[in-house]
Amino acid sequence: MEKLLPHGLNVVHLSSCMMLEDDYPRCPHKEEIKRIIEKKGVRVVEGTHH
Repeated sequence: MEKLLPHGLNVVHLSSCMMLEDDYPRCPHKEEIKRIIEKKGVRVVEGTHH
């Protein structure tokens, strides 16, 4: 992400597998990852384009 910021990075999509909660273990770091990205001024979208 740091290398992409100078090139205009403004949105990061968290992968769909991070959003799963039923048959898969929930990602224990999702909220922390989201906070770190947002602190850099980058918008976070939960899930991909699927």
